[in-house]
Amino acid sequence: MVDDECSNLTCSDVEDNVKHTLTSKTRSMSHDSLRVSHHDDEEECRRRSSNDSSDDDDSHCEDDGSDDDDSAETIALFGVDGRTGHHFLRLALDAGYKVRALVTPTTKLEGQAEFEDLHTVFGTVNEHAKIQEVVYSSTYVVCMVGETALANATQSSGGGYPKEYMLQFVKTLFRVMGKQDDPPIKGFLFQATSLAKNQWGELPALSAHIRNYWIRRRTLQYLQDLDGVIQYIHSQSWGADADDDKVAFPYIITRPTSFLRDGRSTKKLQASKSQPGFFPYCNADLAEFTLNALKMPKLYNTCRYVVGDGC
Repeated sequence: MVDDECSNLTCSDVEDNVKHTLTSKTRSMSHDSLRVSHHDDEEECRRRSSNDSSDDDDSHCEDDGSDDDDSAETIALFGVDGRTGHHFLRLALDAGYKVRALVTPTTKLEGQAEFEDLHTVFGTVNEHAKIQEVVYSSTYVVCMVGETALANATQSSGGGYPKEYMLQFVKTLFRVMGKQDDPPIKGFLFQATSLAKNQWGELPALSAHIRNYWIRRRTLQYLQDLDGVIQYIHSQSWGADADDDKVAFPYIITRPTSFLRDGRSTKKLQASKSQPGFFPYCNADLAEFTLNALKMPKLYNTCRYVVGDGC
């Protein structure tokens, strides 16, 4: 049975997951120098968040000096505190990317000061100014907040899933991306789940059965929110339903399995446009696939499953 506790959709154990160690770049750091951990001091979290940009103007997104090298591309990362996100961060830094990451107020990245190519912004997906600062000067935008979105949204709303929580975030994100033209956004990647519908509202029969009969109500509300996000992303790039001030970006929507687990990277994953894979695979493998996808032209403007043979 697929329920909130066994699916990566719920992240009921987010507090444990954010404690995973991120391997640092081998050229200068030990493997334990960068760590995602839970932040227990709520007052300090609020102080650190308030010290970041609090207004919606570009003056709070000034270059911090880490983006002087035009040869290095920059990734704006949303979801670094998730199971897959922390692997993605490590791989992106290892590959030579500069990363601007949104870190939720309840977590922190220990050892981040040692990474010249990492700029962190403490905030939430509800804060326009923080989203703006993360996206500033980025060439790619990667959104994999689904693992923690359900937990964070239900906590902030007192137990229920807020209507269009993710959709409102993505709409804000698109408005921010639309205002940036130097450098232009080369690609936007949104990680959904295999239980979300594609851009045409379609879902394989077995996935639809699992979704309709084996999923709890608030998780179903989350999946319906993802459906809206996927349709919105597609409409902004292709359809007549696009806003008058439509901002079109090359996009990739991935729908990985809900059965993700930690462990050693052992499999090469691939995209599938027909059927989801039901074998579990590792978060590290998904992170590697996601990073590589940014350089795969054939994946742009598609909504593909991510499949593998397991770990």
